Amino acid sequence: MFLLGPEASFITGADLPVDGGMTGGGVYWRIGKSTGNL
Repeated sequence: MFLLGPEASFITGADLPVDGGMTGGGVYWRIGKSTGNL
């Protein structure tokens, strides 16, 4: 899902804490910052 694009990865990272826990959201958040999506 989140591989579709930078916007999708940002949305997935925001939705993960609800379904996968804060750790999952943190990982995707760091990936977003590393790629410059934020």
